[in-house]
Amino acid sequence: MPKDYQEKLRDLEISGLQDLPEGLLDAQQELLELSLQRNRLRTLPPTLLRSLAHLEKLLLDNNLIRVLPPQGFFGLNKLKLLTLGSNHITELPCCLFDSMPHLWELDLGRNSLVTLPVGIFVNLTSLGKLILSHNQLSALPRGVFMGLSKLSDLQLETNQLSALDDKVFAPLPNLKTLNLRKNQLRSVPRGLLDPLKRISSWLPPPVHGHAGPRGAEGRAVAVGHHTEVVVAPCPAPAASQPSTPGRAGTATATATLLPPARSVSASSLLILKPSLRLCHALKG
Repeated sequence: MPKDYQEKLRDLEISGLQDLPEGLLDAQQELLELSLQRNRLRTLPPTLLRSLAHLEKLLLDNNLIRVLPPQGFFGLNKLKLLTLGSNHITELPCCLFDSMPHLWELDLGRNSLVTLPVGIFVNLTSLGKLILSHNQLSALPRGVFMGLSKLSDLQLETNQLSALDDKVFAPLPNLKTLNLRKNQLRSVPRGLLDPLKRISSWLPPPVHGHAGPRGAEGRAVAVGHHTEVVVAPCPAPAASQPSTPGRAGTATATATLLPPARSVSASSLLILKPSLRLCHALKG
């Protein structure tokens, strides 16, 4: 490849590979986008990306990667998008994401993650979207989301979460979308939603004939096994709403209007979910 062409290369896609040799990308210092997705890669050479200081997009999804080198992304200071979804990653080494101050979207979905180290995302201060869906997470330790003050979209769908720490979302003041569908949650801590004042941008599809009020700046969170929880401002105070028939294959949901536990400026909350009851009211 001529030298002048190497220097001008901005986007590079590599396919059909099982291994990547060290030094393969050393001459591509001006590269902005690198696609290594849909290969058969099982490992990532520790220094493969060391020369790509200008890289903004790195696509590594749909491979067979199980282990990531602790400093494999070191020096990618301008990275904005990193996709690692649809691999076989079982753990995230400490400091893996420490040199990505401008990263906006991180996709770790469809892997085999069982746990997340506390502070693993602490230096991702620009992150807006984090995808952790379709893993095997059974718990979220307090402090795991430290540093994510700009996060607005958190996807935790299809994991094995059976309980949540009441402070786990406290570091996320700008969260607008929270998806906890298809987990094993049977109850929710009373103070869980207190930090989530801005959740409003996403409502699940109508649940058993009930849709949140259109145009209302309500709060919505899906935490049920089949998208059965809707949290939104209630139209008017009442003791309860009648039960409504469930969809085929799901239990009947009871819509219960729960009174506030303390003085609040917003309405009470309408909760729709088979077998899940949440006695809670949010401050406005």
